[in-house]
Amino acid sequence: MKTWLEHMETLGRDDRTLDRYRELLALYALPTVGGMQLKTLQPPHLSDLYAKLLREGRRDGKAGGLHPRTVGHVHRALHRMLKQGARWQLIARSPAADLELPSVPKSEMVTLTREQAGRLLKAAEPRPLMRHLVMLGVATGARLGELLALCWTDIDLEAGTVRIGWSVAVCGQHPRDRADPLLQRHQPRARHPPGPGARAGGRARRRPHPKQQAEQMAAVARRDGGKQLAADTTTRLDLRSMSKHDLRAHRDQLAGMIDAGPPDQSRLLDHATTRREQSEQRLAEATGRMEQARSLVASLEHGPARWLRRGDLARARQQHEQAEQACQVARQQADRAADRERHVRHEQQQHQAHREANPELLAEYYAVVREDKWRTRAQARAVELERPEWSRELGERPATVKGGRAWDRAVGQTVEYRQRWKVDDAERALGPEPHGKDASLEQRQARRHADRAVGRLRDLAGDRDQRPERQEATGRSHHRADRGRPRDHDLGHERAV
Repeated sequence: MKTWLEHMETLGRDDRTLDRYRELLALYALPTVGGMQLKTLQPPHLSDLYAKLLREGRRDGKAGGLHPRTVGHVHRALHRMLKQGARWQLIARSPAADLELPSVPKSEMVTLTREQAGRLLKAAEPRPLMRHLVMLGVATGARLGELLALCWTDIDLEAGTVRIGWSVAVCGQHPRDRADPLLQRHQPRARHPPGPGARAGGRARRRPHPKQQAEQMAAVARRDGGKQLAADTTTRLDLRSMSKHDLRAHRDQLAGMIDAGPPDQSRLLDHATTRREQSEQRLAEATGRMEQARSLVASLEHGPARWLRRGDLARARQQHEQAEQACQVARQQADRAADRERHVRHEQQQHQAHREANPELLAEYYAVVREDKWRTRAQARAVELERPEWSRELGERPATVKGGRAWDRAVGQTVEYRQRWKVDDAERALGPEPHGKDASLEQRQARRHADRAVGRLRDLAGDRDQRPERQEATGRSHHRADRGRPRDHDLGHERAV
């Protein structure tokens, strides 16, 4: 845990986050699973730990267990630590990667009523500075750390606005300033004179001109990586400077806007147009057959020998009735196809109008998706670069079951050998061959077992690479159906004999 926290600190993680991780692991995880070896830790151990925390996990002397949300925080801290161990090749896979967590019940936000806020302000009246601080917190909903971090450059008395982008936190018994990463680049932290929200040791400074404050507020209101305070701004977001969470939130927001709009019905419109044309063609053919049947009936009814051809007249009348029914059915189908095409065309027109009203919506969504995919690939590449140099000698984990088991066995024995005998060679997996008086028999046997596991892994990799070449050179098939089947030249040789 100590090594992982130091690594997280070198990566620039927040001090409060690291203190919270240290507290969660020291209070709830290490007393139960801290004495186990890393390679023996399995998912059932963590499931039992979470169940125990839910039953009897409180550390304040009261009976009962932890809240499911706190158990989720413990799981996330363990998962991050074990995932980093897998990146360092200390374990083959994180045992916390696929665990089912307890569901967190939904709870409504508790806010002060008007009467409670009035009593709170009345209780703070004997201390004017405290009353101003409480009034600002009740009006804005800001946290205590954000209120204590306010300076005069954040307040515009003429415009009646306040900018909240900083907070004060206590990390390691020392107060520290925490800046909002979205506001950090716009304005350096300015000291202020003693007054409401003053910090210890602050030097007096003249309140800036309202024009300067307006420029500062305009800098904050820009959307180039900062918080969007103006809802009608049209400046494009700087995707590269956004965090991964904000980027995916913006992607989901754009996807929701696209899904809320009328869908694209171009393919359905083409299909409806084709169906309408086919229905009209069938209607024309049915109308032609009906006209032919009608003319035949008319010729037989008014002909000179109509009494002699009464059977032909009856059959002609029957064909005419069938043709009328077919023409009626074809006309109904053509009307339905035309109505369907008209409806789909109207939906497509609405889609086109939505696209014209939001011309850059789809392009911005694709740009956000490309940025997210690029960051995912960059993170995967960073994980690859974080791997130790000696682990590259073992290669990637094979996709086959047999190869995967051999790779896991080789990695486990290699990591155990390096930890047990303190091998510091950064390039070779097993380091130099142990020899001399310092090398014990146990170390030589462990080296031999690990070397044998790595050798089996290399043999499997060599067999996979050489199998197509061997089959092409010998002409032999490795399928079971071909092993006991006589070939044609063998049968010919037997007949000749």
